[in-house]
Amino acid sequence: MVEETVLSTNYCLLLDTALC
Repeated sequence: MVEETVLSTNYCLLLDTALC
């Protein structure tokens, strides 16, 4: 879903960890 992608992107930007 688009929402999932947006959430994932936001988490990547906020956390900025190797989890991305």
